[in-house]
Amino acid sequence: MSMFERAIVRSQVDLYFTQGFNPHPKISLPLPRSVGTESDDEMLCVELSGSSESARVIKQKISNQLPEGCEITGSGVVSGRVSPKAIKVEYLFLLSDRNNMDENIKKTKIKIAANEQLLVDRVGKKGAARKIDIAPYIESVEYDGKELSIWCIVTGGGTVRVEELFNVFQIDKSVLLSPVKRKQVLWEMN
Repeated sequence: MSMFERAIVRSQVDLYFTQGFNPHPKISLPLPRSVGTESDDEMLCVELSGSSESARVIKQKISNQLPEGCEITGSGVVSGRVSPKAIKVEYLFLLSDRNNMDENIKKTKIKIAANEQLLVDRVGKKGAARKIDIAPYIESVEYDGKELSIWCIVTGGGTVRVEELFNVFQIDKSVLLSPVKRKQVLWEMN
């Protein structure tokens, strides 16, 4: 987030700054990543202060300030108060060792298809654990022996956590070839 904030300030686009003793640009990530998760699809919202520049010009100004390897793949300017909400997310697990993985994934897919519960212990902010059924949050699962792709549903009531996917599919983190990657996010604009 700091990298983007610095790049946006250096780009000299007409930003809206918060009021108060330490003003800073109004920037938000509507769907922050879990720690240790990579992403190919992030949305960053920046509030502008009456800018008349096009989305293309703003994108170019900010892109010129980003470090090598970091790129903006799309941009848009929206008038008024808009609240983007993620509705679906695809996670990709690249797996190296197939010891029992095929069977574990197959069993979990069968449970999902049969509308069986997939209970996990979720620890809340106050440290209390409760049982959560994450099956309603899993839309589809594809597995080719190396790549496990899971599409998850995001609702106002929540979604599944990456750590919970590890537990339900019985994935040992030592078999990952790379960090879990959030490949795609589908958004709804309110």
